[in-house]
Amino acid sequence: MSLVDRIRVKRARALFSSRSSNDQYTLSSTFECLRNELYIRMCTLRRLNTDKSSLQRMSTQERAFRYASARFGEIFFRLGQIKWMQKILSSAKEDEQRLWGIYAGLAIKDFHFDLSSFMDSLAPVIIQVQGTLRPKDRKQLPGFPDVQSSTQRSYRNGIPNDLLDIIDRTDTWWPSVKTARDILAHREHLKIVFGAPTQGVLFQIYKKQQQAVLIDPALLWPGGRDVVDFDLYFAFVISEVLVLLEELSERITVHLHFSKESLTPAMREGDFDQLVTAMDKLIETNSRDH
Repeated sequence: MSLVDRIRVKRARALFSSRSSNDQYTLSSTFECLRNELYIRMCTLRRLNTDKSSLQRMSTQERAFRYASARFGEIFFRLGQIKWMQKILSSAKEDEQRLWGIYAGLAIKDFHFDLSSFMDSLAPVIIQVQGTLRPKDRKQLPGFPDVQSSTQRSYRNGIPNDLLDIIDRTDTWWPSVKTARDILAHREHLKIVFGAPTQGVLFQIYKKQQQAVLIDPALLWPGGRDVVDFDLYFAFVISEVLVLLEELSERITVHLHFSKESLTPAMREGDFDQLVTAMDKLIETNSRDH
Protein backbone atom coordinates (compact mmCIF):
# COMPACT_ATOMS: atom_id res chain seq x y z
CA MET A 1 0.00 0.00 0.00
CA SER A 2 1.32 3.43 -0.95
CA LEU A 3 2.20 6.00 1.69
CA VAL A 4 0.67 8.66 -0.53
CA ASP A 5 -2.87 9.59 0.48
CA ARG A 6 -4.39 11.35 -2.53
CA ILE A 7 -7.16 12.94 -0.44
CA ARG A 8 -4.66 14.55 1.93
CA VAL A 9 -2.53 15.77 -0.97
CA LYS A 10 -5.66 17.41 -2.42
CA ARG A 11 -6.34 19.10 0.92
CA ALA A 12 -2.81 20.47 1.01
CA ARG A 13 -2.96 21.55 -2.64
CA ALA A 14 -6.08 23.61 -1.90
CA LEU A 15 -4.02 25.83 0.44
CA PHE A 16 -2.03 27.21 -2.53
CA SER A 17 -3.38 30.02 -4.69
CA SER A 18 -1.80 31.35 -7.86
CA ARG A 19 -0.87 35.03 -7.61
CA SER A 20 0.30 35.73 -11.14
CA SER A 21 1.70 34.13 -14.26
CA ASN A 22 5.31 34.06 -13.01
CA ASP A 23 5.11 30.90 -10.87
CA GLN A 24 4.28 32.82 -7.69
CA TYR A 25 1.82 31.23 -5.29
CA THR A 26 0.52 32.11 -1.87
CA LEU A 27 0.23 29.51 0.87
CA SER A 28 -2.50 30.27 3.40
CA SER A 29 -2.72 28.12 6.51
CA THR A 30 -4.63 28.25 9.77
CA PHE A 31 -1.36 27.57 11.59
CA GLU A 32 0.23 30.82 10.39
CA CYS A 33 -2.99 32.76 11.06
CA LEU A 34 -3.12 31.40 14.60
CA ARG A 35 0.53 32.30 15.14
CA ASN A 36 -0.25 35.87 14.08
CA GLU A 37 -3.34 35.98 16.29
CA LEU A 38 -1.37 34.89 19.34
CA TYR A 39 1.24 37.57 18.67
CA ILE A 40 -1.40 40.31 18.34
CA ARG A 41 -3.16 39.20 21.51
CA MET A 42 0.12 38.99 23.41
CA CYS A 43 1.00 42.55 22.37
CA THR A 44 -2.47 43.72 23.39
CA LEU A 45 -2.19 42.15 26.82
CA ARG A 46 1.23 43.69 27.27
CA ARG A 47 -0.05 47.13 26.30
CA LEU A 48 -3.03 46.85 28.64
CA ASN A 49 -0.69 45.82 31.45
CA THR A 50 -3.07 43.01 32.36
CA ASP A 51 -2.44 40.32 34.98
CA LYS A 52 0.95 38.70 34.63
CA SER A 53 -0.27 35.10 34.57
CA SER A 54 -2.43 35.65 31.46
CA LEU A 55 0.39 37.51 29.73
CA GLN A 56 2.94 34.83 30.60
CA ARG A 57 0.70 32.04 29.33
CA MET A 58 -0.01 33.87 26.08
CA SER A 59 3.69 34.71 25.64
CA THR A 60 4.68 31.09 26.17
CA GLN A 61 2.17 29.87 23.61
CA GLU A 62 3.16 32.54 21.11
CA ARG A 63 6.86 31.69 21.49
CA ALA A 64 6.15 28.01 20.82
CA PHE A 65 4.17 28.85 17.67
CA ARG A 66 6.84 31.30 16.50
CA TYR A 67 9.58 28.72 16.91
CA ALA A 68 7.59 26.04 15.07
CA SER A 69 6.83 28.52 12.28
CA ALA A 70 10.55 29.25 11.88
CA ARG A 71 11.35 25.53 11.63
CA PHE A 72 8.50 25.13 9.11
CA GLY A 73 9.97 27.92 6.99
CA GLU A 74 13.37 26.22 6.96
CA ILE A 75 11.85 23.24 5.13
CA PHE A 76 10.97 25.53 2.23
CA PHE A 77 14.34 27.27 2.41
CA ARG A 78 16.01 23.86 2.02
CA LEU A 79 13.88 23.18 -1.05
CA GLY A 80 14.94 26.54 -2.44
CA GLN A 81 18.60 25.70 -1.81
CA ILE A 82 18.29 22.41 -3.69
CA LYS A 83 16.53 24.07 -6.61
CA TRP A 84 19.11 26.87 -6.69
CA MET A 85 21.97 24.36 -6.84
CA GLN A 86 20.16 22.45 -9.55
CA LYS A 87 19.75 25.61 -11.63
CA ILE A 88 23.37 26.75 -11.18
CA LEU A 89 24.96 23.39 -11.86
CA SER A 90 22.69 22.62 -14.81
CA SER A 91 24.53 25.30 -16.79
CA ALA A 92 27.97 24.58 -15.32
CA LYS A 93 30.87 22.92 -17.07
CA GLU A 94 30.88 19.14 -17.17
CA ASP A 95 33.58 18.75 -14.53
CA GLU A 96 31.67 21.11 -12.22
CA GLN A 97 28.44 19.21 -12.74
CA ARG A 98 30.03 16.29 -10.91
CA LEU A 99 29.63 18.36 -7.73
CA TRP A 100 25.87 17.96 -8.08
CA GLY A 101 25.86 14.48 -6.58
CA ILE A 102 27.89 15.64 -3.57
CA TYR A 103 26.08 18.88 -2.77
CA ALA A 104 22.56 17.63 -3.52
CA GLY A 105 23.17 14.54 -1.40
CA LEU A 106 24.15 16.69 1.58
CA ALA A 107 21.14 18.97 1.08
CA ILE A 108 18.74 16.01 0.93
CA LYS A 109 20.25 14.69 4.16
CA ASP A 110 19.78 18.11 5.77
CA PHE A 111 16.19 18.23 4.51
CA HIS A 112 15.44 15.17 6.63
CA PHE A 113 17.09 16.84 9.63
CA ASP A 114 15.08 20.04 9.05
CA LEU A 115 11.89 18.02 8.89
CA SER A 116 12.66 16.16 12.11
CA SER A 117 13.45 19.45 13.89
CA PHE A 118 10.12 20.84 12.74
CA MET A 119 8.20 17.82 14.01
CA ASP A 120 9.97 18.17 17.36
CA SER A 121 8.98 21.84 17.50
CA LEU A 122 5.31 20.88 17.42
CA ALA A 123 5.50 19.13 20.80
CA PRO A 124 5.63 22.33 22.94
CA VAL A 125 2.82 23.82 20.82
CA ILE A 126 0.60 20.80 21.53
CA ILE A 127 1.56 20.32 25.19
CA GLN A 128 0.86 23.94 26.11
CA VAL A 129 -2.67 24.03 24.74
CA GLN A 130 -3.99 22.97 28.14
CA GLY A 131 -0.88 22.14 30.12
CA THR A 132 2.57 23.51 30.79
CA LEU A 133 6.12 22.35 30.32
CA ARG A 134 7.86 20.98 33.36
CA PRO A 135 10.60 23.34 34.59
CA LYS A 136 13.33 20.77 33.88
CA ASP A 137 12.17 20.57 30.25
CA ARG A 138 12.42 24.27 29.48
CA LYS A 139 16.13 24.14 28.68
CA GLN A 140 15.76 21.06 26.46
CA LEU A 141 12.25 21.07 25.06
CA PRO A 142 10.33 17.81 24.59
CA GLY A 143 10.18 16.51 21.03
CA PHE A 144 7.58 14.82 18.88
CA PRO A 145 8.37 11.32 20.26
CA ASP A 146 7.31 12.64 23.69
CA VAL A 147 3.71 13.12 22.52
CA GLN A 148 3.40 9.99 20.38
CA SER A 149 1.53 6.91 21.58
CA SER A 150 4.76 4.98 22.23
CA THR A 151 6.13 7.53 24.71
CA GLN A 152 6.83 6.63 28.32
CA ARG A 153 6.50 10.25 29.40
CA SER A 154 3.34 11.64 30.98
CA TYR A 155 2.73 14.61 28.67
CA ARG A 156 0.03 12.73 26.73
CA ASN A 157 -2.09 12.64 29.88
CA GLY A 158 -2.68 16.39 29.61
CA ILE A 159 -3.30 16.55 25.85
CA PRO A 160 -6.94 16.69 24.67
CA ASN A 161 -8.16 13.54 22.93
CA ASP A 162 -8.86 15.27 19.63
CA LEU A 163 -5.24 16.40 19.42
CA LEU A 164 -4.03 12.92 20.36
CA ASP A 165 -6.06 11.50 17.48
CA ILE A 166 -4.37 13.91 15.07
CA ILE A 167 -0.92 13.06 16.43
CA ASP A 168 -1.60 9.34 16.10
CA ARG A 169 -2.65 9.71 12.46
CA THR A 170 0.95 10.60 11.63
CA ASP A 171 1.73 6.91 12.18
CA THR A 172 0.62 6.33 8.56
CA TRP A 173 3.58 8.28 7.13
CA TRP A 174 5.98 9.76 9.67
CA PRO A 175 7.70 6.48 10.78
CA SER A 176 8.87 5.82 7.19
CA VAL A 177 10.32 9.33 6.82
CA LYS A 178 11.79 9.23 10.33
CA THR A 179 13.47 5.91 9.53
CA ALA A 180 15.22 7.53 6.55
CA ARG A 181 16.31 10.41 8.78
CA ASP A 182 17.64 8.07 11.49
CA ILE A 183 19.60 6.02 8.96
CA LEU A 184 21.16 9.21 7.59
CA ALA A 185 22.03 10.41 11.08
CA HIS A 186 23.05 7.26 12.94
CA ARG A 187 23.55 4.25 10.68
CA GLU A 188 25.98 3.05 8.08
CA HIS A 189 24.43 4.09 4.78
CA LEU A 190 25.02 5.20 1.23
CA LYS A 191 23.15 8.11 -0.33
CA ILE A 192 23.32 8.51 -4.08
CA VAL A 193 22.09 11.33 -6.30
CA PHE A 194 21.63 9.98 -9.81
CA GLY A 195 22.20 11.65 -13.16
CA ALA A 196 22.82 15.25 -14.09
CA PRO A 197 20.94 18.16 -12.52
CA THR A 198 19.12 18.67 -15.82
CA GLN A 199 17.40 15.29 -15.30
CA GLY A 200 15.84 16.28 -11.99
CA VAL A 201 16.61 15.68 -8.33
CA LEU A 202 16.89 11.88 -8.29
CA PHE A 203 18.18 10.03 -5.24
CA GLN A 204 18.06 6.97 -3.02
CA ILE A 205 19.26 6.05 0.46
CA TYR A 206 20.69 2.57 0.93
CA LYS A 207 21.25 0.55 4.06
CA LYS A 208 23.77 -2.27 4.27
CA GLN A 209 23.81 -4.74 1.40
CA GLN A 210 22.55 -1.99 -0.92
CA GLN A 211 18.99 -2.21 0.40
CA ALA A 212 16.92 0.78 -0.76
CA VAL A 213 15.11 2.62 2.04
CA LEU A 214 12.48 4.57 0.07
CA ILE A 215 10.64 2.27 -2.32
CA ASP A 216 7.07 3.59 -2.51
CA PRO A 217 6.13 3.24 -6.21
CA ALA A 218 4.22 6.54 -6.11
CA LEU A 219 7.46 8.42 -5.41
CA LEU A 220 9.81 6.68 -7.83
CA TRP A 221 11.24 8.02 -11.07
CA PRO A 222 10.13 5.76 -13.95
CA GLY A 223 13.52 5.87 -15.66
CA GLY A 224 15.41 3.88 -13.03
CA ARG A 225 15.19 1.13 -10.43
CA ASP A 226 14.22 2.34 -6.95
CA VAL A 227 15.20 5.92 -7.85
CA VAL A 228 13.21 8.50 -5.90
CA ASP A 229 12.01 11.69 -7.56
CA PHE A 230 12.67 14.33 -4.91
CA ASP A 231 9.95 16.63 -6.28
CA LEU A 232 7.34 13.93 -5.66
CA TYR A 233 8.88 12.97 -2.32
CA PHE A 234 8.87 16.57 -1.11
CA ALA A 235 5.29 17.06 -2.35
CA PHE A 236 4.18 13.97 -0.43
CA VAL A 237 5.94 14.99 2.79
CA ILE A 238 4.90 18.65 2.73
CA SER A 239 1.30 17.64 1.99
CA GLU A 240 1.23 15.54 5.14
CA VAL A 241 2.87 18.34 7.12
CA LEU A 242 0.39 20.95 5.87
CA VAL A 243 -2.65 18.80 6.63
CA LEU A 244 -1.21 17.98 10.06
CA LEU A 245 -0.80 21.70 10.76
CA GLU A 246 -4.31 22.48 9.55
CA GLU A 247 -5.89 19.79 11.69
CA LEU A 248 -3.90 20.72 14.80
CA SER A 249 -4.46 24.46 14.37
CA GLU A 250 -8.18 24.17 13.79
CA ARG A 251 -8.61 22.19 17.01
CA ILE A 252 -6.20 24.39 18.99
CA THR A 253 -8.21 27.42 17.87
CA VAL A 254 -11.27 25.85 19.46
CA HIS A 255 -9.43 24.96 22.67
CA LEU A 256 -8.17 28.53 22.99
CA HIS A 257 -11.74 29.79 22.50
CA PHE A 258 -10.84 31.70 19.36
CA SER A 259 -12.91 31.94 16.21
CA LYS A 260 -11.24 30.65 13.05
CA GLU A 261 -12.96 33.36 11.02
CA SER A 262 -11.51 36.11 13.21
CA LEU A 263 -7.88 34.96 13.17
CA THR A 264 -5.32 37.48 11.93
CA PRO A 265 -4.61 36.68 8.24
CA ALA A 266 -1.17 35.37 7.30
CA MET A 267 0.35 33.78 4.23
CA ARG A 268 3.61 32.76 2.62
CA GLU A 269 4.42 33.72 -0.94
CA GLY A 270 7.00 32.09 -3.17
CA ASP A 271 7.91 30.20 -6.30
CA PHE A 272 5.93 27.06 -5.52
CA ASP A 273 5.20 26.15 -9.12
CA GLN A 274 7.24 22.92 -9.15
CA LEU A 275 5.81 21.88 -5.80
CA VAL A 276 2.23 22.46 -6.95
CA THR A 277 2.95 20.59 -10.19
CA ALA A 278 4.29 17.62 -8.20
CA MET A 279 1.21 17.69 -5.96
CA ASP A 280 -1.03 17.65 -9.01
CA LYS A 281 0.90 14.67 -10.36
CA LEU A 282 0.43 12.74 -7.12
CA ILE A 283 -3.27 13.55 -7.15
CA GLU A 284 -3.70 12.44 -10.74
CA THR A 285 -1.62 9.26 -10.74
CA ASN A 286 -1.62 7.88 -7.20
CA SER A 287 -4.37 7.01 -4.78
CA ARG A 288 -4.93 4.90 -1.71
CA ASP A 289 -8.15 3.18 -0.70
CA HIS A 290 -9.97 4.82 2.17
